[in-house]
Amino acid sequence: MILAIDPDTTATGWAYGDLHGPRAVGAVKPHSRTDLPWVRAADMANQVYSLRTFDWASVSTVVIEMPGRQGPPGRQGQAMYGVAPGVFFCRFRPFNAIGVPVHEWTRGQPKAARAELMARAYPVYERVSGLDRGRHMADAVGLLVWWCAEQLARA
Repeated sequence: MILAIDPDTTATGWAYGDLHGPRAVGAVKPHSRTDLPWVRAADMANQVYSLRTFDWASVSTVVIEMPGRQGPPGRQGQAMYGVAPGVFFCRFRPFNAIGVPVHEWTRGQPKAARAELMARAYPVYERVSGLDRGRHMADAVGLLVWWCAEQLARA
């Protein structure tokens, strides 16, 4: 089983599944929005690690969306973009954590279009899509599906 994570410093989406698609989808938010970014990321990493929605013993790989190409200079938050993925990578390293650059799996498709596709294709996400304001759950589902397809293609 695979756990895919779309980390951020304000919310983090996750999806758990396998070659047949996502079986569980969710998101976590930091307990305090006023903490420093790395503290918020660590809080959310611990929340994901504490999930009892699935059996952790079944998780063979944790796939984490990592920063890809940097955006235009001067964008607020750009300096913090790598903080959450780095914190999650360290937390889930014992679970064979693998980072995937965002541009590698999205291939430039806009976030809204990705979310719409995930909602149409996977009922487990469609049921919670209305709660996914930042589309972090949708991206976790997309990353999970992409990762499984890549592994199948390599087999």
